[in-house]
Amino acid sequence: MSMSKNFKIATIAAGALCVAMTGISTASAQSDPTSGRIQQRQAQAQAQYHECASFALRVYNAALSQAGGNSSKVRAARNHYHGNLRRCRQRFL
Repeated sequence: MSMSKNFKIATIAAGALCVAMTGISTASAQSDPTSGRIQQRQAQAQAQYHECASFALRVYNAALSQAGGNSSKVRAARNHYHGNLRRCRQRFL
């Protein structure tokens, strides 16, 4: 009976140590100035991507309005739009 009680205490202590170490590493990561700069850079890249994608959409809509009912021009506009989105993703994300 004494063995299982010691085993339970050791297990609880190991679990508490794991929780404490996780809390310490998380707190140090949040106070790290590098992580703040990384998050700021990611947010800026995300905003630039959205700006680029909205511009690509405006260009696509303008091309569609100029295409009228011509299916080949509509298809070409769609292909250009997808290419522009791909370039936006490659550049900013």
